[in-house]
Amino acid sequence: MKKFSNKEAIFIIVNLCSNISILIADQIIVDSCYSSSILNSIFISILALVITTIICILYKKFVGINLLDIAEFIGGKFLKFIIGIFFLIYVMFSMAVLLCKLTNCLQIVYYSMTDIIYILLSFILATGFICRLSNNAFSKSNLIVTSVSLIAIFLVFIANTNNYIYNNIFPILGNGINSTIIDGATNLFTFGGIVYLYFLPPKLNNPKDSFKVSISGILIFSIFLVISVTTITLMFNPKLVKGQLFPIYTSIKYIDFGTFFERLDSVFLLIRVMNLGSFLGVSMSLCMEILKNILSVTDDKPLIYPLLLLLLSICISLEKISKFDILENNLFKIIFFSIVISLGIFILILGNIKKIFVKNKVYR
Repeated sequence: MKKFSNKEAIFIIVNLCSNISILIADQIIVDSCYSSSILNSIFISILALVITTIICILYKKFVGINLLDIAEFIGGKFLKFIIGIFFLIYVMFSMAVLLCKLTNCLQIVYYSMTDIIYILLSFILATGFICRLSNNAFSKSNLIVTSVSLIAIFLVFIANTNNYIYNNIFPILGNGINSTIIDGATNLFTFGGIVYLYFLPPKLNNPKDSFKVSISGILIFSIFLVISVTTITLMFNPKLVKGQLFPIYTSIKYIDFGTFFERLDSVFLLIRVMNLGSFLGVSMSLCMEILKNILSVTDDKPLIYPLLLLLLSICISLEKISKFDILENNLFKIIFFSIVISLGIFILILGNIKKIFVKNKVYR
């Protein structure tokens, strides 16, 4: 298995989080918290850093292994299989929701006469191609694509300075402390990249750097989450945000650099397409790793084909659901908190408890 450098691993975490943020979460945060959106983004960032720290502390006794190995240590191959299926469900669902979101946007903006299935297929085939490449290739390309995406978000924030309506941040607590802090805590699902922390240690050149890498990835994304949410909050009336494709894209249309720089929204959308392609490649590789681990096979390359078919099937099913936004807002959060946060940390706690009483080494 190819090892990632610390920088590559950090930007994989950032990529996984930023796609959820731009395509789904930013809009949900502003829609639910109104003028307190900036405060909520800071709050969930702190919460994510705390949870990341807890996960890393619980991992101290399990250097260089992933969550599935810990599950096998606790309850054998059966528990390992069950945990693997749950995390496979989360990652596949995340990919399907984000893919549907962006393909719908592309269809509305550019390909109104094209059946959505053909746009989906283009991404599915590209994902298959990416996964056939070596880990070294797509990890380095992800580093470049994610960096460009973050720079684009920062430039959008700076370029829109003259368009900001600063009264939009008042009242600071929005609809009250309940919607900002208590209910607002559910917006932690924005940090979906936390799922990768459970599989990160064995992928690093030095597994002992997992704490530094994890915290750095979450911290870098937190900064850009606050920037992104601030841009949307200061640009739009919160009541108008809900009906938009994704607000950060809409905000680019207000930028005016004269006739020399035109169609900046198209450039941004191209960056988003590349960023999602990178996200799909990383996520699908993670699914292949999970499936390879729970099925105990030596070669994971053939697993790409059934996984791509499954992803396409989920996307088509989601497209047929009329209330697709409910899945984004509710089901996504439920799956994230029940699997990534609750189940993941619970397995780590059980592993630490068993480690106290059982001195057996956990083998990969």
